[in-house]
Amino acid sequence: MHVEVLRRFGGLAPRALVGGQFVPGRGGQTQFTVAVATFGLFDADDEPTCPSELWKEPFTVGLPGEFARAVASALDERPGLPAGTLTIDRAGFDLVNSSEMIFGQVAAVLKAAMAARLSGQDADAATRSLVSTW
Repeated sequence: MHVEVLRRFGGLAPRALVGGQFVPGRGGQTQFTVAVATFGLFDADDEPTCPSELWKEPFTVGLPGEFARAVASALDERPGLPAGTLTIDRAGFDLVNSSEMIFGQVAAVLKAAMAARLSGQDADAATRSLVSTW
């Protein structure tokens, strides 16, 4: 599953793309794995891109370390997934319009969507409910 978030604040448009997979496990713990890109945020000009569904410009593929901490923190904050491992293995960022804040928010949306789907609920409704609290 992957999630793209685009917010509007006057002339600003923070956006991010994060995806991953959940593998159920035994026991009572949920573990998180976050794959980080090997380039720095400002070294990404020549990196591959992926399309955006919500914006006219594509994303640069990868999750820079500057944003990975926000993703990991957001995943750790919200309960809701059963025991298992959630691996964040795909991401896209914008050199100008991405930030730690938007990556924390998109990670929270991804986790809410996965939790809803795993419990048999509507993932779209769960994500809309979360986004409406922003």
